[in-house]
Amino acid sequence: MPVTAFDRDIDRVTDKIERCLLQHEAYLKSIGMVVNSTKTELIQFSRTSAPRVTLRNGITYKKTIKAIGLTFNDTLVWTDHIKKTAQKTLKTTRSLSFLRRWVDRDSALQILTSQFFGQAYYAASVWLNNMLIFENWKTLERQHYTGLSDLPL
Repeated sequence: MPVTAFDRDIDRVTDKIERCLLQHEAYLKSIGMVVNSTKTELIQFSRTSAPRVTLRNGITYKKTIKAIGLTFNDTLVWTDHIKKTAQKTLKTTRSLSFLRRWVDRDSALQILTSQFFGQAYYAASVWLNNMLIFENWKTLERQHYTGLSDLPL
């Protein structure tokens, strides 16, 4: 469950987060569930080098987290997500090149459309925007055209 707190004072943000987490824990306990603090992650999004929140309950700060198939970093630059996506799509392209021996052109195109493009542009409405840094645009472009050119159709 995400907890959101906005404030310029780091101590007030910390207090808000800790109070909210206690409320979540109490609710989960009331319905028979337990919070595993070793699996709970804290990420603080900021475009500047803001002071980091430190919680008293042992939850540690992470620079990147993975949620619903997206890799978020604390500055929302998306470099980590795009690198991981490029690695996945490279594996998919290699697999498709291997499979191409046994499937016809139309089947290969269907696999390419569903697998490669599904992986490459998953949740693009979240991360694919005009705020991407130039290196990330180049990685995406390389990934897209390499994926298409490597597949013998």
